[in-house]
Amino acid sequence: MSVLSPAPHPVLPRHASRPAPRPATAPGDLPSQADLRRFEELLAALPLTPAVVVDLPGRRLVVDGADVDLTRQEFDLVAYLARSAGRVVTRDELYAGAWRSQDLSEGTRTVDVHVRRVRAKSGLDGLITTVRGVGYRLNALDGLRLDG
Repeated sequence: MSVLSPAPHPVLPRHASRPAPRPATAPGDLPSQADLRRFEELLAALPLTPAVVVDLPGRRLVVDGADVDLTRQEFDLVAYLARSAGRVVTRDELYAGAWRSQDLSEGTRTVDVHVRRVRAKSGLDGLITTVRGVGYRLNALDGLRLDG
């Protein structure tokens, strides 16, 4: 009866040429105050890209650099809210402004459905806030830019 021995495992060399890691607090590892000031100046000089861009002439909504595919009516809704950013807009005002009509029947959920779709497509639930019993507000975020 023969005993099978397992196949030998290859021996991996230790990387003797690689130096051992130094502690993070070793002298020379921490930036100087001058380095920090230069970094802050460079950072302040960088152009900030807004998280949300409403491009009125191009009829585009851009979120984090990506175009959001909106229908004509969804874009009209976003554009109207963007022009009134930070202010509560009533449903009646949205009907008159974004739909250019007040013929929609009382109690219709048209605006609510379109707002829900814009929220889902943009991925930004906090962009449009529902003000219960009144209407909607597009939050004037630091990263919001209105072009046009």
